[in-house]
Amino acid sequence: MKAFMVLIFLIVVLAVFFRIYKYTDSIRIIADNSRDVQVATYAWDNLKFPLTGNFASAGPFFYGPWWYYFLEVVSFIPIGTLKFWYVATTLSLFFIFLIFKLGQEIENKFLGILAALFAAVSPAQIQNSLAVWNPSITPLLVLLSLFFAVRSIKNAKFYNLFFVSFFTVLAFTIHFQNILILPIIPITMAIVYFKFRHRKKLSWPLLFLIIGAFIPLIPLIYFDMTNYWFNSRNFLIYLLVDQYKIWVPNRWLTYATIYWPQTVSYIIGGSVVLSFVLIFSICSLALIDLKKVTKNTPLFLIFLTFFIEIVLFRYFRGERVLYLSYFSHPAVFILSAWAVNKMIRINRFIGFVFLLLILVFTVNRVMHDIRPDAINLGEVEALKKDIYNTFPSSTFNIWMCPQYGAPGHPLGYFIYEDGRESASGINISVCENPGQRLEWELMTKMQLQGKYKDGSPIYQNVSTEITYKDTVEWWQKSPPKKGQGNFWKFVIENRFGK
Repeated sequence: MKAFMVLIFLIVVLAVFFRIYKYTDSIRIIADNSRDVQVATYAWDNLKFPLTGNFASAGPFFYGPWWYYFLEVVSFIPIGTLKFWYVATTLSLFFIFLIFKLGQEIENKFLGILAALFAAVSPAQIQNSLAVWNPSITPLLVLLSLFFAVRSIKNAKFYNLFFVSFFTVLAFTIHFQNILILPIIPITMAIVYFKFRHRKKLSWPLLFLIIGAFIPLIPLIYFDMTNYWFNSRNFLIYLLVDQYKIWVPNRWLTYATIYWPQTVSYIIGGSVVLSFVLIFSICSLALIDLKKVTKNTPLFLIFLTFFIEIVLFRYFRGERVLYLSYFSHPAVFILSAWAVNKMIRINRFIGFVFLLLILVFTVNRVMHDIRPDAINLGEVEALKKDIYNTFPSSTFNIWMCPQYGAPGHPLGYFIYEDGRESASGINISVCENPGQRLEWELMTKMQLQGKYKDGSPIYQNVSTEITYKDTVEWWQKSPPKKGQGNFWKFVIENRFGK
C-alpha cells in the first residue's frame, strides 16, 4: 500500500511539474487557439450559442459548435485572461486520473499506474495540455468513450451505453478526423448483445445508446435542415470525390514502419528505435497471449477498436500531421502499459529495465521540447504594451497582415479583454517578421481597402467581434443556396476520383 501511494505521489508531481514548467512561455496562444478563445468569449459576453463550429481545413464544411459551448462555460470562470489554458491543463491532469481508472477497470491497479505514469510524462500529452484549439480535447473524449465502453461490457447499464455513444459522436462533431473512433459504438453494441442477450430488457440500454449518439448531432442537423443540407452535402462530396483528387504517398510499408514509430515515439518512448521495440513487444505479446486476450473482454475491446482505427487511418488521403493521431493516445498508453506489465511478469529484471528505458528517453524528449513557443505570451504582451504606450487612451481595431500575421488573434483577444477594442478605433496591423520581433503599424486607407483578385481582403480583420462573425455566423451574411443539378448523380459519376 505504501509503495502504491508513493507511485501515485510521484506521478502527480511529474505530471504537474512538466505541465507548469515555464508555463506562460510555453502555452499555445497563436492562430486557432486564440481564435477559438475569441469566439467563445464574444459568444458568452453576448449570450450567443452558435449553430456551427469553425470550417475544416480539408474543404467547405464545418465542425459542430460543442467545443465553443464548452469554452463559453469556461469564459464564466473569474480566473483571468488565461483561464482557457488553465482549464486545458487541468483537463490534462484529469486525463491521467481517468487513464488510471481505465487500466484498473481492464485489469488491476498496477496496469492503471503504468498507463498513468506514461501519460504523465508523455511529450504529446504535455504539449496538448498547453493548447485550447478544438483537436486538443480529442484524447480525453476518446478516453471517456473507451472508459464507458469497458464499463458497458461489464454490466450493460443504460447510462454507460449512453455515454459511450455520446462521447464518441461528440468527438466526431468537434473534429471530423475522429470519424476513425466511430467503430467503438458498433463493437461495444455487439459485445454487449452477445454477452447479455439473455436479458429481456436489453433493448432499453440500446435505446439510450442511440439517444446518446443523436444529441451531439442536433445543432448540425438543425442547421442543415434549414440551409439546404449544406454541410452534409459538402462533407459527402469531400469523402467520396474531392479527397481522391489529391495524390499522397500512402504505402503500407511507409505507414507501418515510419509514421507509427515516429508517432508512438512522440506519444511515449522518446526515441524511434525504442518505439519500434515497444510496437514489436505489443504485437508479439498479443499474438502469444491471443487466447487469454480474447478472454479478457475489456482488453479485447481496446485491441480490436484500435486495430480497426489504424486500418481506417491508413486510407486517409492527406498529410498525417501529429494532431491527427490524438485519437490513438488512450489505446497507446493502455497497450504499452499492458505490454510492460506482461514483460515484468515474465521476467522482472527485463521488464523493469525496459520500463526504465522508456521513462528515461521519454523524459529526455520532454526536457528537450520544453522551450518558448515561436510566438509566446511575453512577446504579445510586449507588443500590446508598446501600442498602449503610443496611444494611451485610444481603442483599437486589430488587423492581421498577409504574411506572418500569427500574433493577430492573441493580440485581438487580449485587447478585447482589456475593454479597448472598437470597430471605430485606431486600425492597426500586426506582423511577425521572420527572425525579428513582432511589429505593428498604423494602417493606410489603401491597405484597408486592398483586395485580392478573388475579392477577398488582403488584410484580415481579427478583432474579437469580427472573428466571431466570420467563424460561426458567416452564413447570416452569405446564406447557403440550394444546390444546382442532381447532387446524387454528381456524386455517383465522380466518386473515388473517377
